[in-house]
Amino acid sequence: MMNYSKEMKKLILILLTILPLFGYADTLDYWSIYLNDSLIGQYNSLSEDIEIVLNRESIKQNDTISILYGNDHPCSQCEYYYAVKEKIYDTKLEVERRNHILKEVYFPLLTLKKFIWCKEFEFSVYMNSYTNEKDTYTILLRLRLE
Repeated sequence: MMNYSKEMKKLILILLTILPLFGYADTLDYWSIYLNDSLIGQYNSLSEDIEIVLNRESIKQNDTISILYGNDHPCSQCEYYYAVKEKIYDTKLEVERRNHILKEVYFPLLTLKKFIWCKEFEFSVYMNSYTNEKDTYTILLRLRLE
């Protein structure tokens, strides 16, 4: 058995006490994107390439983009605002409010197809915590219609 001096034991105790204060814990958001019932993308807050391109003419009456969003810091009193907006005037076209995560949110593609003057759209989620903490805004998907 090793024999540590009192000074060494104190130093180890101080390091074990102070070391956790220097750590940084980051949270991670994650989401899946579906075209109708088919998974077309899985992303997280570290993902850089979140763009999907669809052919405008191939969009049918009942086609949807759905998003299943989650994170590792769920909030029981938060509200989550999901939105899709067109990128020319930044007009929100569809908005959905939810009190919980991990439930699919659906956006009809026919609405986007009708915006013939715009071909770029952005899907996002805004988490409102109703506290003094910083609320988060996350871009989930950039959709381009060709």
